[in-house]
Amino acid sequence: MYYLLCELPNGTMAIVEVAEEVLAFMLKNDREWENAERRQREHVMFHIDGMAYEGLDLSNRETPEDFILKKEEVSQINKDLTVLTKVQYRRVIMRLAEMTVRETAEQEGTSVNAVEESLMQARKKLEKTREFF
Repeated sequence: MYYLLCELPNGTMAIVEVAEEVLAFMLKNDREWENAERRQREHVMFHIDGMAYEGLDLSNRETPEDFILKKEEVSQINKDLTVLTKVQYRRVIMRLAEMTVRETAEQEGTSVNAVEESLMQARKKLEKTREFF
């Protein structure tokens, strides 16, 4: 005989005596249930329990529409960046990489004011480009 700790419908816990066959059936049933839930989570892209079981990475997968929209947006941004000079482009990329204006100036061997002015001009060009869309 085996003993199981079970939760009763009223919320209390009780020790229940079960035969070996019953225990084997219960364990097999639990494994099958867990496998069915796992298969459903893995094969259904937007399973509601995905976040609880697998974390944000697997529950928020990108849809094909999201992928295409992001690709078009990146393409448009790259097209917009072509209006910048090489210096402006490089400095915008440095700012996007979270470098400070001072770090950018030190790396390029120029003044902070020159970098700020360059970024301001780049911003104006990009805003002007975006007005047409």
